[in-house]
Amino acid sequence: IVSFTYGTAAALAVMVNESAAHTICSAYLLYKPDGTCDEDVMYKYCVCGTFLITLPMCFGDLQKTKNFTYVIMTARFIAVVLMVTISSMRSYHRFQEEGAAQVLSTVKLWETDQFMAVFGNGVFLFAIHHYLPSMISPLEPQRKAPQVIATAFGISYVLILIVSATAMVAWGGEALECSQHPGGHFCQVQPLYNLNFVPLGWFGGSMAIFIASYPSMAIVNIPIAAITTRNTMAQWLGITLSGAENPYTFTNICMTLVVLVPPSVVALITKNVQVVIAYVGGYAGLTTAVLCPLVVLVKCRELLSLDEGELQVLRRPLKSAFGNKKGYTFVCLMYALALILVTKKLFIDPKAPAPHP
Repeated sequence: IVSFTYGTAAALAVMVNESAAHTICSAYLLYKPDGTCDEDVMYKYCVCGTFLITLPMCFGDLQKTKNFTYVIMTARFIAVVLMVTISSMRSYHRFQEEGAAQVLSTVKLWETDQFMAVFGNGVFLFAIHHYLPSMISPLEPQRKAPQVIATAFGISYVLILIVSATAMVAWGGEALECSQHPGGHFCQVQPLYNLNFVPLGWFGGSMAIFIASYPSMAIVNIPIAAITTRNTMAQWLGITLSGAENPYTFTNICMTLVVLVPPSVVALITKNVQVVIAYVGGYAGLTTAVLCPLVVLVKCRELLSLDEGELQVLRRPLKSAFGNKKGYTFVCLMYALALILVTKKLFIDPKAPAPHP
């Protein structure tokens, strides 16, 4: 769990800072078309700046930033809608100009070398089983919780399918890399998909800058990930942290730095967010999302004696359909199969390239 939360923070740091560096360079080149902007140097500045911004936020009361979080969530939703709309329009124009056969010939429907890119992102997107108890416990009536979960997952899956399908069609046959400034040439799907929209010239380039900044809005999630990791590690090590009324104690500061510094160091070392996602999602994420809930389920059922006496026949609206030996066996087999495939792709198969979309 600690490894997964560390990895999540590292992936967030890479994604936020790469997006911020592109956004700043795009804005600068829009203001000064003849100028130059070194994105690698800007990226390192952004990593340092993000660290200095998020560090004090880890000692504050995040409940007071709830309204700001709502604004960020709304802006991110608008950015996703814009990306889907623009890519759908480009897909339509490609079908009209090139014909369906030509367009579909550029779409790669199956490429095994990119297994880890898809698998790692899939873990981060859908393997959230360890969050479900806290998500559904406040729901009333609880008998509708399975329907709510199925609806939420269904909507997410359809949205991701639309984004992926329109992306493959809209940007097929383009150059490998996009222009840095609005009004330039487009490119194939990038490791951060929002970067495909940097050359967009709508509204004088302001639309491109807004979409390019979309992942950097996740900076509000870095303190949450850091606080979660800090509290988990403190509980694991038996360390007592002071409350919100006295956050700047020596223990709090040291634990926060222990949690916040490593993801920033990872961000300084690599800009390839897909590599981070592949390794973290393929091992720590998979274990946290699949194996840990199974262990908790079995242990809690034993402690509560749910398989004995009157509780055995009690009707429970949130009873797991996998809460039996067949379910346990199936989950363990799928977990083992996934680990084998992940290890093969990351370490055994020498022909597999570094993960990218």
